[in-house]
Amino acid sequence: MLFKNGPYGDGRIIISVKGGENVGVQMVRDLRGVIEREEAEMGIFVCLAEPTAAMLKEARDSGYVAKSAHGRLPRIQILTVENMLAGHMPKMPPLPVPERKLTPSLKRKDKDQLELLLPFAGEKIVPAKGVIVDPRFVGLAG
Repeated sequence: MLFKNGPYGDGRIIISVKGGENVGVQMVRDLRGVIEREEAEMGIFVCLAEPTAAMLKEARDSGYVAKSAHGRLPRIQILTVENMLAGHMPKMPPLPVPERKLTPSLKRKDKDQLELLLPFAGEKIVPAKGVIVDPRFVGLAG
């Protein structure tokens, strides 16, 4: 993911997702190596199983983002899917709202068929000419 890092330019966050039950400290070390090789600012490790003590130590030992316009941010954070579903999200810089322009589908066979387009949080839907958007879904974006 990309984010604006003030006077330091654009920053990057690398995300590693592991779905198996057998996660270990080596996976966090691998993420740390990728962050260093790619010169990214942060890494987020998402796993299904609870992280081990060694994994949490490795994440803590990676320190904090060296150049951050958004305060003190951990360089590597570990989250479980269960934590995320409970609403616990990683500490991150503000991310820009993706810009999308709705255009008519090229593969649409039936011109009367509606498309279900769900907005991102805070996104304003601006349909292109010829695209019909159900007003109930426009309200979801606000």
